Amino acid sequence: MILTKENIASVDIDSLVNNKISSGKIEELLLIVPTNRKARNLKKEIISLMPGNSAAGINIETIGTIASKLLQESRPFKNLSEAAAIVFIKQSASEIKPRYFSIYKNEIPFGTLDRIKNVISEYKRQGIKPELLRNEAEKLEKSEKLKALDIADIFERYSAKCR
Repeated sequence: MILTKENIASVDIDSLVNNKISSGKIEELLLIVPTNRKARNLKKEIISLMPGNSAAGINIETIGTIASKLLQESRPFKNLSEAAAIVFIKQSASEIKPRYFSIYKNEIPFGTLDRIKNVISEYKRQGIKPELLRNEAEKLEKSEKLKALDIADIFERYSAKCR
């Protein structure tokens, strides 16, 4: 997608980028790529094409970094690291009264916590909230119901910690 102030009927992206590079106006472009690897490769390619091989003013972002920057502008926001997410999941699991996960006497193993974190992340992507998970748990059989209720409890506390 191209966002511009000008009314452009058709766009030749390669030509547009090459014109900006050759005229030294690369800072006028914001290039958004899907991954850090693509960002690094594109930056290297652009630097090799720039006069004097200068890296100043290249605006390349990933979808994730641009989303984080936009959120930081609109409200106080800190990106949650994987390590912090695991700590919050572990704390949340230790604060609930487990039904299904009571089979673990002292604490839930790291691998299980990691799987719970991944499940919760997917629920968040799908827009599923702990209340909906509890409602759906009522339709499940005994052990699956208990597991869903434990995950809903962990999910609820985890969400509170993230806020």
